[in-house]
Amino acid sequence: MRSIRGVAASKGIAIGKLCIRQPYAQTEHLLSSEDAQVEIQRLDAARIAAEQNIRQLYRQAFQKFGAEDSLIFKSHILLLEDHDFFEDIQKHILQDHVTAESAVYMTAQHFYQLFSKMEDEYMRARDTDILDISRHLLRYLNLENVEPLDESIGKGIIAVEELLPSEVVTVNRKKVLAFLSQNGSCYSHAAILLRNAGIPFVVGLKESFKGLVQAENVIVDGFTGDVVLSPDVMALREYSDRQYQYFLHLRALRELRGCPSVTKDGYRIDVHANIGHAEDVQQVLDNDADGIGLLRTEFLYLGSNMDCSEEGQFRAYKMVLEKCMGNVSSFERLTSVKNQKLVSGAIVTESIQPWDVGRFGLACDVLVYL
Repeated sequence: MRSIRGVAASKGIAIGKLCIRQPYAQTEHLLSSEDAQVEIQRLDAARIAAEQNIRQLYRQAFQKFGAEDSLIFKSHILLLEDHDFFEDIQKHILQDHVTAESAVYMTAQHFYQLFSKMEDEYMRARDTDILDISRHLLRYLNLENVEPLDESIGKGIIAVEELLPSEVVTVNRKKVLAFLSQNGSCYSHAAILLRNAGIPFVVGLKESFKGLVQAENVIVDGFTGDVVLSPDVMALREYSDRQYQYFLHLRALRELRGCPSVTKDGYRIDVHANIGHAEDVQQVLDNDADGIGLLRTEFLYLGSNMDCSEEGQFRAYKMVLEKCMGNVSSFERLTSVKNQKLVSGAIVTESIQPWDVGRFGLACDVLVYL
């Protein structure tokens, strides 16, 4: 028995056999091409196919994870439509006389390095989104599709160099017990999705990752980041007990739905949820929150078929307020509602100064600011 440690990215305990996913084939050896126009046509076709696939992933993510988390894939579509990103790929095709695959690889590496060197850890974690998008393009440039992560295994723990958001969405939750990754961050979109799904995840195993053995029995501790390899009987007994205790903890939390949030000394605490979409309100109500703490209205602009006119926005905000009976603490980043309006005791206004908060607060239950 031996132990290694990474960074805990998603809570939970998992015990099972290890399946090490082989790294993706890289296009490091650049391939030349004499016909740039043919390569650009191939790139355009791959771009259209990749966008269709990501839209399908968005729909799957919406059903599995909800409106806010599924917007990860809307941002992927926006990057596929980004002029600078594709202009850079085309420049490599035209100036370096390489294939579309090589140009995608070169551009992806450039943007990956830009993100990975950023000081902010959350922004650094966006480097995996660049990898995800580039692999979608490479998949449709070379029709040897990569098989799904869990296609070749039974119930087990998957180890990968870098876990991508698209792989989390398509994975069979009944077959995958946990994930390990050599690289990655607890701020990555893959980690966010796994936390939502309740699947344990340990990232950043670095050099220790190379010591993993295919089909080895392992324990993954998503609370501490510890990974126990070839555990003995005592370790199996200890972690099995901790796994069961966590199951009981989650069940006890579910049983508290419907109970008032009151401290032992009788103090009432309102529990409000932050949401990014009007459709998230039902999930808030299902989980017994007292209201909405913050509606991240910038997400409305990333949704499909969103009416961004003044009236369209107003209808969306009104829907949220009515479903929660006006119990919304604040809206953030509204942009085009010109005049103040009153909805279920909430004032919608285009600007607010610190000294106005008290004045408006006396007149309404909720202040919606632009």
